[in-house]
Amino acid sequence: MKKIKYYLSLTGIYFQILDKNNNLESTTVHDYSVKASVDCFKLNDLKIQKTFSPKWFFVPSLEKLLLLQVFTPPKMVLEGYELSNVSLFSDKIPQKLTLEEVEEYFDSNEGETRWKNPRYKDIKSLYSKVLKSTGDQNTSNHGK
Repeated sequence: MKKIKYYLSLTGIYFQILDKNNNLESTTVHDYSVKASVDCFKLNDLKIQKTFSPKWFFVPSLEKLLLLQVFTPPKMVLEGYELSNVSLFSDKIPQKLTLEEVEEYFDSNEGETRWKNPRYKDIKSLYSKVLKSTGDQNTSNHGK
């Protein structure tokens, strides 16, 4: 069960998310990806906002705290790659590439993912990732 440490101000509620031992929650808004970020949490059915401190959040509400909702975004899996600009499509530049075709690997010296297949390794920058969701978004409610 998550707990909330909060202060009510004239403009709304400032709060922190705590674990069951009253320690700051290790998985807070700032641990989620930038895209998911504050959309993973709602307080009293209102979206929360980041503050100047990475451990504090804000909701523009003067109501009593009732419910913290935590949304776990669905996991995304890389399915392959798609040509970013379809006008470049040709015999030598396919519109879609599978993971098997590019033979992806992680180059620890460069700190990035590279393509092993010599036919495609020099045109990686022309492609965008195609991601597939592996399930539904989960919601857990904490509060009254």
